[in-house]
Amino acid sequence: MDLRIKEINGVFSVFGNLNNQNISQLQEKITDCFLHRRQAVINLTSLVQMDNTSAIVLQKLYTNALRRNLNLLIVGRENKIVYNVMTQMCTSYILGESAYQHS
Repeated sequence: MDLRIKEINGVFSVFGNLNNQNISQLQEKITDCFLHRRQAVINLTSLVQMDNTSAIVLQKLYTNALRRNLNLLIVGRENKIVYNVMTQMCTSYILGESAYQHS
């Protein structure tokens, strides 16, 4: 399944497979968002697959946002695929719990 990113008011719902070949698409969208906003949400609850590279890139996005005093909430702890990869890569600490739902 290909990657699909749906954005509504700074909430980026991510669907499909997130991997080293397409993580740059999400990275660019978040970077662009921070040109106009001080906060963004990445919702990973609907991902079908995720690789280790994606976990590292998400961690970098998160730490860069903190350094720039921006608020980046990454949700998806409920998704076992996301949680397992993030735990394996020691990056699960960046995952928050959320009531955000995809549409």
